[in-house]
Amino acid sequence: MSKEFNWKTHMANNANAYTIWRNKDTPEYEAALQVADNAEETRHQSTVSHEKTNSSFGDRKILNTLCSRCCPANRLLYVIVFVFFLFIVIASISLKKDIPKKSKSTTLLTESPTSSPFFSPRPQSKRDHDIREILQSISGRKILTKGTPQSKAFFWIVEDDRLRLQSKSPYLIQRYVLAVFYFEMNEMGKEHWLDEVLGECSWSGISCNEDARVSKIELEGSGLRGEIPSEIWALSSLSILDLSSNFLSGSIPVELGFMKDLEILKLDGNLLVGEVPARICSRREYGTLAIFTTDCGNDVEKEIFCGCCTNCQADGLGYSPPLASSESDTFLSHDKEQIEINDVSLTDNSTGNGVYNYDELHILSSERAHNINAKCLQISGDIVSISGSPENRAMEWIILKDGLKISVDDTNFVQRYVVMLSYFAMGGDSWKYSNWLQLSKNECQLVGIICNNLGFITHLNFHATGLRGKIPKEISNLSSLVEIDFSQNMLSGAIPSEFGYLLSLEKLVLRKNDLVGSVDQALCDLRANGKLFEFSVDCTKISCLCCTNCASQNNSNKTFTSDTSTGEIYNLNGIRDAQITKRLQQYTNLQGNDRIKALDWVINKDQRKLSAEDPHLLQRYVMVLLYFATSGENWSHSSWLSGTASSCDWNGVLCNSRGHVVGISLASNNLVGTIPQEVAQLSFLKALDLSRNEIIGAIPKQLGKLSTLNVIILHSNNMVEPIPNEICMLEEMGSLIELWVDCESDERSESKVACPHNCCTKCGPG
Repeated sequence: MSKEFNWKTHMANNANAYTIWRNKDTPEYEAALQVADNAEETRHQSTVSHEKTNSSFGDRKILNTLCSRCCPANRLLYVIVFVFFLFIVIASISLKKDIPKKSKSTTLLTESPTSSPFFSPRPQSKRDHDIREILQSISGRKILTKGTPQSKAFFWIVEDDRLRLQSKSPYLIQRYVLAVFYFEMNEMGKEHWLDEVLGECSWSGISCNEDARVSKIELEGSGLRGEIPSEIWALSSLSILDLSSNFLSGSIPVELGFMKDLEILKLDGNLLVGEVPARICSRREYGTLAIFTTDCGNDVEKEIFCGCCTNCQADGLGYSPPLASSESDTFLSHDKEQIEINDVSLTDNSTGNGVYNYDELHILSSERAHNINAKCLQISGDIVSISGSPENRAMEWIILKDGLKISVDDTNFVQRYVVMLSYFAMGGDSWKYSNWLQLSKNECQLVGIICNNLGFITHLNFHATGLRGKIPKEISNLSSLVEIDFSQNMLSGAIPSEFGYLLSLEKLVLRKNDLVGSVDQALCDLRANGKLFEFSVDCTKISCLCCTNCASQNNSNKTFTSDTSTGEIYNLNGIRDAQITKRLQQYTNLQGNDRIKALDWVINKDQRKLSAEDPHLLQRYVMVLLYFATSGENWSHSSWLSGTASSCDWNGVLCNSRGHVVGISLASNNLVGTIPQEVAQLSFLKALDLSRNEIIGAIPKQLGKLSTLNVIILHSNNMVEPIPNEICMLEEMGSLIELWVDCESDERSESKVACPHNCCTKCGPG
């Protein structure tokens, strides 16, 4: 066993050897060199055979001797240093691999040569990061892939769009989606698209609702090329998407089936292929999608196979096969023995099961069917293409079931279609008549219908027959009609305004139904012209200024109109009433309770009994309307609507020498309500002071037409709407000298009116 290593002896020997080496010219050095030679010769007898002659070799000998003496410790130190150095090298190499190369570009895109480079994981700003997070939830990884429409749209939003929308903007998503659409269509050249200043609602083909949400995209025949981006589903308020007659390719995105408000989808006239997703068909079947057109058909030669389209343009028919039983099911194939279409629910002579054989399908594809479809579209519009609609059912009944096999060239085609449409629209399957829809009967032979010698319908008498639903507007095509009696049924909705086209109509009886709304002016014109001598409705439900009697009333010399808020009925009598009504309707729509009250007062309660030709009739009506619109019965001081006094004698009213109102001053008079727009009909008005009251709503923009108006004082009210630009224009032109409103909040009211262009001359209370 060797001796235990002694550090003290070891270090002393080393120090001694080092001292001898530093003194090479001394005898001690020569002696030490001799000792080293002897030691070396002993350990390496086979290799040591030559004489050591130079000093450098001697130096190496001395150092080797020194090293040999400290070998156990030095070797351990060398191992530790080597391992540490190796660790540093390995760590450096690993770290270098993890650090991305610095991009030469200053944009958000990397310049990596890979086929699908992505955005840098570290966005340039918090805004960019937040926007990317939101938009990535819509487009996924496409937004990160360089060169995609999605990445181009994102880059445009965060870098180039001068609107600089923030991540919390409610319009961020729709602006992004439209930008994706733009880039997907190969940067189509539509006017204003991607305008960096204009809102997207101003872009060509885009329409928005009152909340500035995109509601319509109408780009028919715009030369679009590309695929329909799935991101369109994120336009949650979209109701119309018309991309027909373009060069769109690819398939129809299944995401369109998630758009709950989509009502019209037109994709025909494109290069789309494949099968319509079942998700879209389910929206068609159970949702709001009423019109859906593609280049579809029922054979393999067509580009699109659709089980739910309302109008396959390639066929020109409103043919519409049904949905498969589930999304995993395939649509019905052409080689099946029978092909299903949406159930048209025909009452008589119909299978009622919605199954048609090939003979019937052959009829549907005939030239006659094509012509009938086109004619019905001309009469009723696109609703004919909606399977199950009364219009569609009437058309298919004529094509498939009508024993007369009538064609569009027949002079009675229109009235036969209208009669069948009326049957389906007004619940014919529950009528008390049982002989309708007989295959070989002319419509003039049906119960409730009377025709003249030429075979044209003149009378529709369906009193207490069980009619329900809405009255079809197409009845107006029966131009020979003299009488319509639909009384005592269950009809709902409004009276079609198109009835005003029935110039031969003498009697219209619609009382004792559930009809609502107001009577159109065109019908009242028939009454005023003396042709329509009897017109009866339920005046408690319908606002009517020209009806001859209401419900059970039977006075043909009276007209009734109603205040729907109170149920009170006002009487309008004779030719004078009709003439006054007709004249006033040139300046006002006479809709609403205040206008009806004013009209009733002028005609029935005004002791001056102005005629329709009186030059002051309109002025008197407007003043009375202002009274009712601002709760005149509760005014603090009022001589209005009294006796035979002229409007010029009412308190707060100033007139010129010709009796025209030039000033109205009703400050601090407890006016409550709104300023009617008809005040603008006071064409000589110079000053209007309604301050210190409880006026709400907006200042009518129509006042901007009064070039004579010099003073408007409306402060200390509850109005909050901005001053219309039309009124500010009066101030700019110099005609309006004073405009005093609540454009500054005060302690009494928090109301504050915005004044564009600083057109207000004074703000706040006096």
